[in-house]
Amino acid sequence: MRSLPRWLNVWLERLAERQGRPVPDLAMLRMVQPHVLPAAPGGDSASTVVFALSLDIVLVAGKAVAAALTGSAALFAETLHTAADATDGVMLYRAVRRSRRPPDLAHPYGYGQELYYCALLAAVIVFTAGGALSVWEGVSQVRHPGRTADFRLGAVVLAVGFVFDVLSFTTSRRQLRREAAEREIKVSRHLATTTDTTAPAVYLQDLSSIIGGLLALAGLTAGYLIGSAVPDGLAAIAVGLLLATVAIRLARRNQDLLTLRADSPDVLRRIYQALTSDPGVAGVGRVTTIYIGPHRLLVLAEIQPAVGLTAEQLCELVNTLRPQVQAEIPRVAACFLMPVSDLPAQIGWSTSDQDYWALRFPGPDQA
Repeated sequence: MRSLPRWLNVWLERLAERQGRPVPDLAMLRMVQPHVLPAAPGGDSASTVVFALSLDIVLVAGKAVAAALTGSAALFAETLHTAADATDGVMLYRAVRRSRRPPDLAHPYGYGQELYYCALLAAVIVFTAGGALSVWEGVSQVRHPGRTADFRLGAVVLAVGFVFDVLSFTTSRRQLRREAAEREIKVSRHLATTTDTTAPAVYLQDLSSIIGGLLALAGLTAGYLIGSAVPDGLAAIAVGLLLATVAIRLARRNQDLLTLRADSPDVLRRIYQALTSDPGVAGVGRVTTIYIGPHRLLVLAEIQPAVGLTAEQLCELVNTLRPQVQAEIPRVAACFLMPVSDLPAQIGWSTSDQDYWALRFPGPDQA
């Protein structure tokens, strides 16, 4: 049995001395040590975030200077957009690093959920700093048009930003294609169902940056041709609405995973078949799956042992079934099997459940 860390032993002894109590039984604490979970697939999420972040930092400076010199509302909106993306990049990179930390006593199943939390905060930043402020600036420009922006300087900055955004977009799309090929599904399906929301976040932000840059350029061009700042303000409003749409899309997906979303019915069926295939199992009750992080699935199932099994045979049965479940579903990080004498009634699927899985898992290729 593994020994407790030295720092924990020292802390327990000092705590006992301070409170005048005996030192806790360390043997009991060893029983609650975290499980050793298999390493989650690493992927290239961190490198994708770093590459996008480095480009965003350069673009923020360039767009901010251009927005100040030209007075363009669309360029100001794009500056807020890129600044929000850069802030998101910092948060996502920190979340990716922290989510890969091993389990400890405080977090026995690791820190995978922290990625969803930080990604949700990033979506809120995009909505407020990028979307709301851009719409506000655009409305102000439309209601009180100022002088027309310097078309040449604005066009040059937007063109350079477009090239940078395309480079970052290509990198994130390449990662998504590689991950989708490993799952043998389409990129669009992978984008909607993957539990690693880092690459989709960078992908959608880069895509919105490309579209936003084109909208800003269109506003500048129209304002230059008709000699009015109103098209520039309308472009800023369009950029803000685009960012708000992307932010809502990212927030809903991370909220879904942060609230302990289960895996697809097809995965539940495969787990059920893996358990019932053993002759020592007379029946299977409730099977529950919960995502505890990217590519990490927690499985809890009730099994009814066959009649006549001894306690030793029951232990061997459980030790045999766990590897079978993990072999069938490789992303299972931990599997808990509870022997029961009577099988409980199954919980029926609600209409919302059926609609949810029909939209996200229309076929068996999502398992």
